[in-house]
Amino acid sequence: MAMQDRLSPQFDPILLHANGRYIVVDDCENAIEFAREAWQFGGDQATEWIGVHEALIQALESGRTEAFGDAVKRFRNAAHVSGWLDPHPMITANDPDAGIVSPRDAALRRASERKRA
Repeated sequence: MAMQDRLSPQFDPILLHANGRYIVVDDCENAIEFAREAWQFGGDQATEWIGVHEALIQALESGRTEAFGDAVKRFRNAAHVSGWLDPHPMITANDPDAGIVSPRDAALRRASERKRA
């Protein structure tokens, strides 16, 4: 989960399965947006998602790698507690299921292509 640079803080992809869709979160802006949506959604974890949202914004504004890493860990933990963290391992090119395109795999491929661009 290393931050690549201060202008575009990215981290290892976090695959979420929320509201019937697969979402790949791999940069601070996407994480902030998802956290905002999560706390507005409400539920038992709304207070934690507000804290995650604030922690991500503060980390982005400070530019401190340590603060960013802590905020991403908090994001991952909140996603896990909310039941949105996809527990399945990522499919690799050598897997027998590699040719099957599911919404989950399509989301991962789009994120991979975005990083290469």
